[in-house]
Amino acid sequence: PSENTYGVRFANFIVSSNADRALDIYSRREAKVLATLKYPNVTDFIQLPISVGSISDTLDVREAGTTKNLYSFNNFTPVSRRSYTFYTYGRGTVAPFAERLINYTNK
Repeated sequence: PSENTYGVRFANFIVSSNADRALDIYSRREAKVLATLKYPNVTDFIQLPISVGSISDTLDVREAGTTKNLYSFNNFTPVSRRSYTFYTYGRGTVAPFAERLINYTNK
C-alpha cells in the first residue's frame, strides 16, 4: 500500500446450506467496503485511507443486501502501508462454533 493507506482483503469460509448466501462488509468510518462476498471466495487487496490519528474502526458483517449486523470486529486500528486479511468462519450462532470475523496482519 502507498503512504497514508492500508491494504485489506476478505475471505468467506462459512459453509452454508444456502449456496447463494453472501456477505457485505461495512466499515463504520468508510461505509460499505465490500459487497456480495460468497463462499469460498477471497478478494484481492484493496487500499483504504488511513484517518488522521489512526482512529480505530469497527467492521460489520451483514447478510448481503440487509441492514442487520451478524457480527463485528471491534477496535481495528490499521497502520499505514500494512496489509490485513479478514476472514469469516464458523457455523451458526452458538459458541464455540459461532460465525465470526477475525484478522491476520500480512505485513
